[in-house]
Amino acid sequence: MRTFISTKSLKETGLQQTGPIYDSGLSGNNRLKLTYRPGQVILLGSRPSMGRTLFLLHMFSNFWGKHKMPQAFFSNEEPESLVYQKLVANVTGNKIGEMAATPADHTNPKQDILCSAKNFFLTDFLAWETLKEICANLHDNKGISVFYIDRIHGLYSKEKFESRNNELGFIIEDMKKFAMKRQILFFVSASLNREVEHREGKRPCLADLRDTGTLEESADVVMFIYRPEVYGMTEDDSGNSLIGRTEVIVAKNRNGTTGDMIFSFNNSIPRFEEYEPPVSPETDEAQKTMEENMGIPF
Repeated sequence: MRTFISTKSLKETGLQQTGPIYDSGLSGNNRLKLTYRPGQVILLGSRPSMGRTLFLLHMFSNFWGKHKMPQAFFSNEEPESLVYQKLVANVTGNKIGEMAATPADHTNPKQDILCSAKNFFLTDFLAWETLKEICANLHDNKGISVFYIDRIHGLYSKEKFESRNNELGFIIEDMKKFAMKRQILFFVSASLNREVEHREGKRPCLADLRDTGTLEESADVVMFIYRPEVYGMTEDDSGNSLIGRTEVIVAKNRNGTTGDMIFSFNNSIPRFEEYEPPVSPETDEAQKTMEENMGIPF
């Protein structure tokens, strides 16, 4: 049995974050100075049913749309066929059950991710050491520098540890060192403990990360998905609808500020979408009046 003890900080190892800053295409990133670059580990946490996989796929397709850069997506929660169906739904807006009737348009530049041979999917329960070898191979031979792991709690180590906390602590810190050494970027999803269920408002915080505080310590950015409607909250204190509203809570941001990013969740597809604030009748009427005065048809 091995006890995991972190004896060196990343600064002491001589590893540094370098390389380009990637534009994720997500709204709210600039306001929070939320940057993504080689050498980082970005952690995305939530309770069940919030849409961790869907949000990772939302980022996956956004990165492809912005950079056309090859990526790899690993899942130990769902089979590859389902992950791909969710990606198709995210990209096309077609409901998962209706995709056969309305297939993806592979000639559409926004949908070419679906026929690209540059991206890789792997769904399996893997030892971290094996996954690291696969990532190194894809980086060296396929030029892949952005990896998605859904989810870290499904990984294990070939080494034996005294506790699951120690094992996960070893995995996340080794992942961070590997990211900096190879100059690659990891997006990793994580489970949260049940304490959030007993909290008023149900909003997650850093203390809710399951099993080990090393997840928080090693990650450059920690984000949480929070959808109030999952807990039966359909209106806020002012009577505004919370249906479909998603808050991505940036609880840790090593190179910027913390805060919330707002998205919409379209449950009928399902997929995450850019948030459009509702227009009140007063605002709508004022807009029409302005357009009339300017001679603009509406």
